[in-house]
Amino acid sequence: MSEEDLIKERIRKLEEIKKLGINPYPYTYKVTDCIKDIKEKFSDLKEEEKTETKVSIAGRLMSMRKMGKAAFANIKDTSGNIQFYIRKDDVGEKNFKLFKLLDIGDIIGIEGTIFKTKTGELSIYTNNLQLLTKSLRPLHEKFNGLKAKLEFNLPEDNIDFKHSVLGNTYHACLFEFASLIRNELKYNGELSEKEFVYLEKLQEQFYDILQDRGINIFDERGF
Repeated sequence: MSEEDLIKERIRKLEEIKKLGINPYPYTYKVTDCIKDIKEKFSDLKEEEKTETKVSIAGRLMSMRKMGKAAFANIKDTSGNIQFYIRKDDVGEKNFKLFKLLDIGDIIGIEGTIFKTKTGELSIYTNNLQLLTKSLRPLHEKFNGLKAKLEFNLPEDNIDFKHSVLGNTYHACLFEFASLIRNELKYNGELSEKEFVYLEKLQEQFYDILQDRGINIFDERGF
């Protein structure tokens, strides 16, 4: 299937999500934990051990394994990735329909409790799912674990992202991509200092845009 066909299919799913009465681009979502902290805190759980600890995380959907009325999937935030289990009987028919309309790369929020599978994988037992951003363009095949050296055409003067693209949704999407690339590569030594500073500046000025508009999509943890 061509990229154009994939985009059309995602747009179709977007319309189906709207028909369910779900806002595919909500302004806020409360995050209580990051994945890295969850893995460190519950690393000593035994196989098939369950907890009553509730967590709320957000990130990109990276994989799905559907099994009728249940599924395993993987979500990734800027600190790491973790598996989650979702079942129709637990999240309800509407939320499970939403899950079936998701694509790899969509940004979602999940709430649930921590457990470890019989194979020893730390996971989240989902009791609530929320779509935060429907991705209309598929992720690059090398997105997960990018290693390639990136070539940036960096401006010579100080950039003024805030005023030059204020209100420009296209550039806002470019910012999101730049932010993800920065988080993926900054620990791999692939970005030069100039490239990293440039991406950092884009992020800071984008936060200013949100504040100017009175939009708060970031909680105190920085999501």
